[in-house]
Amino acid sequence: MGFPSPAADYQESALNLNEIMISHPSATILVPTANGWLLVDKSISPVRGNQLYFLLWGQEKIGVLRHNSIICTDGEEVRGEALEEITVVGVITWVITRHWDRESPTI
Repeated sequence: MGFPSPAADYQESALNLNEIMISHPSATILVPTANGWLLVDKSISPVRGNQLYFLLWGQEKIGVLRHNSIICTDGEEVRGEALEEITVVGVITWVITRHWDRESPTI
């Protein structure tokens, strides 16, 4: 039979990014971008300060929700009647970027 290992208290489980990064698996989508990926949770209701993934006039956009507007990553501000044209896909919960790229030099 033997006895339990004294190291058993120090064992760690394997790192599972799904458990760490995804709160609502059925409502989370992975969106590819030029620099990596976005994890977008469609079940979260957006509040001021959230970064959103949305559609505006058929284009996919990313922006931060403000009081009466959305400030896009390209500097564009969506406000007024243009806000009625927006379809919010979800709230961005994680931004995943590549750390290593063969084409980029190391500085």
